Order: sequence, then structure tokens, then C-alpha cells
Amino acid sequence: MSKGLTKEKIVSAAIEILRRNGRENFSLRVLAESLEVKAASLYKHFENMDELILAVSLKVYEEFDEQQRETVSKAKTRQEAMLALATAYKEFAYAHPSFYHLLLVLSRMEQQEVERVAAIIYAPIMQAVNMYQLDDETKAHWTHIYFATVLGFMVGKGAGLSNCSLVNTSNSFRLAIRNIISALESLEREQMARANYLKDECAN
Repeated sequence: MSKGLTKEKIVSAAIEILRRNGRENFSLRVLAESLEVKAASLYKHFENMDELILAVSLKVYEEFDEQQRETVSKAKTRQEAMLALATAYKEFAYAHPSFYHLLLVLSRMEQQEVERVAAIIYAPIMQAVNMYQLDDETKAHWTHIYFATVLGFMVGKGAGLSNCSLVNTSNSFRLAIRNIISALESLEREQMARANYLKDECAN
């Protein structure tokens, strides 16, 4: 085993290459050259490319999760938190398309690993949605709706569909998030009104 070579060093080097060159120019050979080792040395730490990409994905999204949680925590209002979080997701995807596309390896992961990645990705959204007084099922639905909305815009951007739009898709994106905020606020009013009504009924 190459002296000083660890999984952590390999993952860090892989992240740097992906950030600099993109996924299409990434290979074990290029990674090995950057570490000044033979490609065979990498297989002593990772059985194949999928296992390496999984480790990279987990590392990237763990760091991203910390950034997103901080974004939500710094927001002065829950509306600001929802908008800032969406912007942070978009900027991350635009600035690091290779990392964004690491989501594509999910289908090749074990269920336990998929659940771990999903928990990391959903955590900051749940943090924002939890600012609304809603029942747990409603929060779960809208956490998924929020992420699916953000993901849809990112896929459209990556596929070049945004360039075919007749309007500014950044404005469309903000409109979509504001509609989600409006829906959450409306649902909150409905659920609180229902709870108060039931409370009054029981009191009588």
C-alpha cells in the first residue's frame, strides 16, 4: 500500500479534480496521477469507481448540508429562509455541476446508503419547513415538493431546456418558491383555524 495514502486523501483529491475538470474528464488514471501513485494503489482502498464516487458524494453532500443549515439559521424570517435556501441549492448546482450529477449514482447504492444521502439532502429543507406550524405529514409532503421543484429547475438548466424558454427562468424559479411559501402559509392558517375550532368545541 502506498505510504501515506488514505481513503480521505483519495476522496479529497477526487473532489478537487471533479471541481476543476468536471465529471467527463475524471478517471482513476487521472486521480492516481494527481496523487503520484499507480492506479492499482487506489483499488486497495476502493473496489471500483462506483464505491469511490459514493464516498465522494457523501463527503460533498455532508459539507453542503452544513452550508445549507447555516443559510437557514442566518435567515431573519422563514420566508427569507425558504428563498435563501432555494438560491443556495441553485448556486451550488450551477457552480458545481459535477457534484450535482453525483445524485445519479443513487440508483446504484444500497438502500441504507440511499437513505443516508436522502437524509443529508432533505435535512436543511426540513429545517426550513419546520418553521411552519403544520402536522408532520404535511411537512413531509412539502419538503419533498420543495426539493422536487428545485431539482426540476436544475435538471432543466443542465439539459439546456432553460435556454429555450420564452421567459427568464430565474424569475420562474423565484415565482415557484414564492408559491410554495404561499401554500405553506395558507395551510398553516387552515390547520391552526381547525385546531382552534376543535379546541372551542371541546371547551363548550
